[in-house]
Amino acid sequence: MHPRRLCLLVIVLGVVAQLSGQSVETLTINRAVDEALKNNINLIAQKLDVSMAEAQVATARLRPNPVLTLDADHLDLLGTGFSAANAAGPEEYSVRGDYLIEMAGKRGKRIQVAQLTRDVTQQNLVNAIRTLILDVQNACVDLIAAKESLQVAKESHEALHKVSELNRVRVKAGDLAQVELARAELAELQSFNAVRQAEAKWRASRIQLQVLLRRSTPNLDVSDTFTTAQFNGTEADAINNALTLRPDIHAMRMDVDRASANVKLQLAQGKVDLTLGSEFRRQDGVNGRGNSLGFFLAVPLPVFNRNQGEVTRARLEQQQLAAKLQALEEQVTGDVRTTYDQYATAHEVLSSFESDALGRAKSVRETMDYSYRRGEASLLEFLDATRAYNDLFQSYIDAEAEYAHSYYGLQSVSGKDQK
Repeated sequence: MHPRRLCLLVIVLGVVAQLSGQSVETLTINRAVDEALKNNINLIAQKLDVSMAEAQVATARLRPNPVLTLDADHLDLLGTGFSAANAAGPEEYSVRGDYLIEMAGKRGKRIQVAQLTRDVTQQNLVNAIRTLILDVQNACVDLIAAKESLQVAKESHEALHKVSELNRVRVKAGDLAQVELARAELAELQSFNAVRQAEAKWRASRIQLQVLLRRSTPNLDVSDTFTTAQFNGTEADAINNALTLRPDIHAMRMDVDRASANVKLQLAQGKVDLTLGSEFRRQDGVNGRGNSLGFFLAVPLPVFNRNQGEVTRARLEQQQLAAKLQALEEQVTGDVRTTYDQYATAHEVLSSFESDALGRAKSVRETMDYSYRRGEASLLEFLDATRAYNDLFQSYIDAEAEYAHSYYGLQSVSGKDQK
């Protein structure tokens, strides 16, 4: 056997042995999505944001703590000696309680802001789930496409390998020129390189899916084929669905509401609060003993600080978020239009492939193979037929993958259920 041919064969056998020695787990796309939603580390971290927002709501519901003051005053600790002659003292002991009364509905407004913040966080989590689902679906589509492309490359390489083996026999028998063998071997080498590239792309697709699922090994496969589902609705329906259903739109609208509620809270923070207090006092002197009660009302004077800075900041934030909401709605509308156009184009391209086109192309390749073996066709004719079959099959795989990507993408950008 030719040394170069022997080297290539050893490499191929090594790759096959390596792949066959690994156990492969097969998943459906829906199962892969479920596993990613359960294990994805970024999603797990974002779920904690919701828990923290719930804690902020609990904090906002808390009321001010009362203040207890214990007082011992005019004590004869320095040895002066209290007497009727010096009229010093008397010793006094008191117990006082104070409680802050929040005015202008501060507590209710604080709770409302915290609840809206929690709702925004929940919608951001839903949007992260939407994005993750699309990432997993696209990763599965890439793996399916890489697997089919690898299969086409292997079939082509095997056919060219058989032709090279036949030409070696013919050259030895003197029935074929050496240049024809060189052409066949060069074509076989090119097909082998195509196999290696297809294998690298296939392995990269498996690793990409592995990362999304948080698997320790990339030995994954997808049992599903390319989706043939169709999007129900027009471009206008997709835009309306996106503006109505998208969680990131909901989150931004809730954030605008939160900013509006925060303006009201900051205005309320500028209002004064009242502090009510009550005191029991006991006097213990040389001239007698006595008990008394006292009541207190503390009112801060809003001369300098009326929370002007936070009110201004909250109003500017409200205006900023309103502008961001408008920008997001325009961006989402543009994304939906672009994705819908990609979907329509991909559907048209995929529909343009005749149902028997691949079968006829494969039949032509097999016919040319048979004719070449019998000496009725030239090597160039056989190579052209093989190349045409490969190009057509790869174009069909690309069209199926592009349609699947655009379908899942349109489902995602329009806010529809993607599973």
